[in-house]
Parts: sequence; structure tokens; C-alpha cells
Amino acid sequence: MRKNTVQLDRRGKKALVGGVAVAALAAVGIGTAAPAGAATATTTHACDSLTVTSVQLVFDYSDAAPAGPSVGDSAKFHDNILDAAGNVIGTRDGSAYIAYTDPSTGHLMATYDATFALPGGNVESVGVIDTVAANAGRTTTITGIGTSGGYAGKTGTVSNTKTTATEDSVTIRLCG
Repeated sequence: MRKNTVQLDRRGKKALVGGVAVAALAAVGIGTAAPAGAATATTTHACDSLTVTSVQLVFDYSDAAPAGPSVGDSAKFHDNILDAAGNVIGTRDGSAYIAYTDPSTGHLMATYDATFALPGGNVESVGVIDTVAANAGRTTTITGIGTSGGYAGKTGTVSNTKTTATEDSVTIRLCG
């Protein structure tokens, strides 16, 4: 099993890459972020909606046999969360595991679990994502659960769209 570590600066630049298997789970939208300057928050009828940029700082990837993206590969990641002005306002820490191949599409499917630590509280995001869709820049949406602060007890969705190799646009929408 190969282990690769990627460390980037706050904006995802100046990569120090150990290994070559960075793309596989980065493709699942893990540890990536939105266009710089995408951080907008709104509250409507007991719902909170926040759109931010997630910038990958650390991406630890374990490539199980066979080499390349395949069932059994996993990753752990740490991202900075930026507001519209590019200021760091929080973090996203999580992991993903390529669990199976979808028999109808042939796409690799990954379980995903991440915690957003934000000024308004913490949000847990969990679900299964299509790695091919995520790598192609299509939006993937999974469950979001507020676990502390103003988000506590609220549920909804976390939508992630890969915009660059190291950045995602993330929209968190919680109601309750």
C-alpha cells in the first residue's frame, strides 16, 4: 500500500507532493474547494445557507492494490474554509473510502465523512459520492447535520463542486 502526502499553503499553492496518487480521491471532491471569494451566508425561515471556498492543505492518500483509483483506496484530508474575501474562517477535516463500484455506471463510489468547524458552529457531512461525477466538476450533495453552536439540531445538505485541483465551492444548507 502506497501512502502519499500533499501539503499546500493557505490558498492551495506551492504543493509539496510525496507520491503520485493525489488525483484519485481528490477526484471525489475531497479536500477541494470553490472559486476564490465564494463565501455568502443567508438565513431564511430557520434555515441557514452558507457558500464558501474549501482549500486543500493536507491530503493523505492510501492506494490499495491494484495501483490507481480502485475499491479499497482511502484518504484523510484537512482544508481551510475561506469567505468571499479569501479570509480563513474555519476548517474541514475528514476522510473518504472507495467502497464499491456502481454496477449500473461502473463509477467508483466513496463513503465520505467530514466535519466543518465554522464560526457559527460545527457541521458534519456524511454520505456516498460518485468519484467520477466529483472529478468531472459535477456537484455532489450529501447529508449535513449541525452538531454545535447555531447549527446544532439542524439538518440539510452539503453540496460540493470541484473548481480546481485543490479548491471546491461548498454550499451548506441546514434547516430546523
